[in-house]
Amino acid sequence: MRRTPARAFTLIELLVVIAIIALLISIMLPALASARGSARTLGCLAQMRSLGQMSLLYLNDHDDTFMRSQHSAMPKQVMPWEYAMFAYFEDEQFVTEDDRWFSLVDTDYRCPQDPRRDLEYTKRYGYNGSYGVNVYMELDAFETGGPTWTRSHHIPRPSSTIWFAEVYEGDNLQSRSDHIMAHFWTQSGAPPDADVAGDRHGNGSGYIHVDGHADKRPLADTFDRSQSTDDWNPDTAG
Repeated sequence: MRRTPARAFTLIELLVVIAIIALLISIMLPALASARGSARTLGCLAQMRSLGQMSLLYLNDHDDTFMRSQHSAMPKQVMPWEYAMFAYFEDEQFVTEDDRWFSLVDTDYRCPQDPRRDLEYTKRYGYNGSYGVNVYMELDAFETGGPTWTRSHHIPRPSSTIWFAEVYEGDNLQSRSDHIMAHFWTQSGAPPDADVAGDRHGNGSGYIHVDGHADKRPLADTFDRSQSTDDWNPDTAG
C-alpha cells in the first residue's frame, strides 16, 4: 500500500497563523486592561464604602464630632483621622507606626488604582494613602469666614456633602496629605485637580459623603466655578 507523505506547514502559512494570533492579542489586550481597571475601580469603591461606614461608627462613638486631619489635629491634641481609624480596622488603639500600621496604609487606605503601591514608599513618607478628608469639617470660623461644621448634625445635606475623596498621587506635598484644602478653591482660586485624583478611574474619582455612601463621578460634578457647583462646602452642597 502506498503511503501518503505527511504534509507540513509552509513558512508562509506559519507566518499567517502568527500574524492572526498577534492580531487577536492586540484586539483583546485593551479589553483585558479595561476589565482590570474596572475591577480595581470596584475594589476602590468597596474600600471607600468600608471607610465611610467605619467613619460613621467613629461619629457614633465620639458624640457626633468629625475626625480631624493633620491640618488641625495637633493644636486640638487629638489624633489625625488615619490614626484614629486604626482602632476600627485593627480592634485596638493606635500606639506606634509598626508593620500593621504600614500594611493598613498600603491596603485599606490605598486605592487599587493608585500607582504608589509600594510599602517602602509608605515607610519613607509616612501616611501617603489614597484618601483625604474634606478640610471643611475641621475649619474654624476665622478660616471659613462664617459657620463651622465640626459635627455631622451641622451638615444641612449629608448625602450631597463630600467627606472624603481620592488625593492626587503627584510628587507635591499635598499628594502625601491626609486632607484636601477645598476651601482654597474658592478663597484663592486654587485648582482642584492639584489636590484630587479626578481621573483615577477614567473620567471620574471616588467620593465618600457625610451619610457614609460612596460613589464615582467626574471632579467637575463636585466643583465647577462656572456653574457655581460646590459639594465640598456644606453650605452649598447639593
